[in-house]
Amino acid sequence: MSPKQSVDVEHWGRWNGLLPHINAATSVAIQSDNHLALQMGAALLDLSSLYMVTRGRQAESIDRFRRAIDFATKASGSNDRSTLTAKANLAFTLSAIGRYGESIALYEKTIAQLCEAVGPEDRDTLTARSNLANTYRESGSPTEAVARHEAILAARRRTLPADHADISVSLHCLASAYADMGRLDEALSLHETTLQADEERESRSSTLSLLSSKQNLASAYESAGRLEDALALYEEVAKARAEILGDNHPDTLTSESDIAYIHQQLGHVRTEIEMNESVLSRRLGVLDPDNPEILTSQNNLAALCVENGQYKKGISLYKKAIDGRRRTLGRHHQDTLASQANLAGALHFGGETDRAIGLARRVFGDALRTFGSDHRTTMLARSNLAGFHGEGRPRDAIPLIEESQKAVLQRPDIMPPLQKLAERATLGICYSRVGRYAESVSLLKECEEVANKMLGTAHPLTSRIQRALTEAQHMDSSQ
Repeated sequence: MSPKQSVDVEHWGRWNGLLPHINAATSVAIQSDNHLALQMGAALLDLSSLYMVTRGRQAESIDRFRRAIDFATKASGSNDRSTLTAKANLAFTLSAIGRYGESIALYEKTIAQLCEAVGPEDRDTLTARSNLANTYRESGSPTEAVARHEAILAARRRTLPADHADISVSLHCLASAYADMGRLDEALSLHETTLQADEERESRSSTLSLLSSKQNLASAYESAGRLEDALALYEEVAKARAEILGDNHPDTLTSESDIAYIHQQLGHVRTEIEMNESVLSRRLGVLDPDNPEILTSQNNLAALCVENGQYKKGISLYKKAIDGRRRTLGRHHQDTLASQANLAGALHFGGETDRAIGLARRVFGDALRTFGSDHRTTMLARSNLAGFHGEGRPRDAIPLIEESQKAVLQRPDIMPPLQKLAERATLGICYSRVGRYAESVSLLKECEEVANKMLGTAHPLTSRIQRALTEAQHMDSSQ
C-alpha cells in the first residue's frame, strides 16, 4: 500500500486488522540484522503511523514513528532518505498536537540532513521545508512562514513543471500565511490563481486537488467576510466530494461542517444545528472518539446549543471536547484552550458569570504564556474575557478590547470577521455605559453598516447593534 492508501477511509478496516500482525513482525525484525527485514519494518511502522494520525491516535503514532526511525537507522543509516522521511513525519505529528518547539527543532535538524544527503531542492527536502514553514505559521509566526514559503515556491518553480501539484501546494500555503498577516487581497489572488491552474487538470486525483483549491478559496472568502460567496463554494465542494468520496468520507464531512459554520455566522441557527448533529453522528460512525474532527464537531454543536439556549447540553459537549483535546493534543494546545474559552462563554450565558470569568482569566493567562500576546488564541481569549466584563464591568472591558483592536489592525485575519464585528460592537456599548456617548455613536454606526452588509438587518447581532446605537444616540442628544 502507498502512504495515500494508508489514510483513505476504504482501507481503514484493513489497516486496523493488520496492526497486530505489524506489531508482532516488527518486534521480531528489530532484533535482526537482515537489511530487507529492517527496511520492511520501517516502512510498515511509518505507514501504520500515518493511519493512526488520520484516526486521531497521535500519541500512539508518535511512538510508532520513533520506532520507524530506529528501524530505518539500523537498516540504512541516519542520513538515508527513508530515515529522514520518518523523522519529518514525526515532526509533522508533533506540530499537529501543538508541540511546536519540538517539531521545529526536529524539522531544522532533519532538513539540514536532507540538504546534505539529497540536496536543498530535492522534493522531500522542499516538502519538509514547507511543513516547517506551516509549523511557524501555526505557532503564531506568520512573517517567518511567509519568508520561508516564498523561498520554497521559488525553488519549486525552478525545479518543477509550471503545472506541478507541488507548486499549487506552495501557493496555497503562502496564501494562508499572507491571510494570517492580514494581506487578504494577496491571499485571495493566490488562491484564485491556484484554482485556475488546478482547473486545467483532468484526472481523478487532480479533481480532488481542484476541490481542495476551491475549499481553500472558500475559506479565504470567509476570512474576508464574503460569507455568501464562501457558502456557495463550500456547497459546491461538499456535493462533489460526496459524489467522488462518499457521504461519510472525512473530507465530505469537513465540507459540511464548514457549511454549517457559515450558516451560524449568517444567523441560520436551526439549519446549522441539524447539519452539525448529522456531521457528528456520521463522524462517530467512521472515526475514533478522540479523532480531532469529532472533537471539532462536539465543539461546534456545543456552540449552537448555547446559542439556542440549551446551556446544559452545550456545557456537557464542551467538556467532552476539552477532555478529548487534553488527551490527544495536550492542555495548552490552541484547540484545547479554544474549547475552554467556549465553555467559559456557555457558563456565562447560563448565568454562572463568576465561574465564567475565572475560567476565562485562566485561559487568557495560559494562552499568553504559551503563545504570546499577538497569537490568534491569545487574541480570542482576551476578547472573550473582555466580553464578560463588558456587561457588568465596562471600565475593565474597555482596555482589554482596545488592546485587542490594536492587534487586529496590524493583523486583520487574526480574528474571524464575525467576532471582529461583535468585539467592536461590545466596545461601542461599553463606551456608552461609561458615558462616552459620542465615541459610542460613531463606532456603533460603523458596526451597523458592516453588519447590514455582512449579515443583513434580521441577524441578532445587527439587531443588538441597532438597539445599542439608538440608546447611545438618545443619551448623546440628552447631554
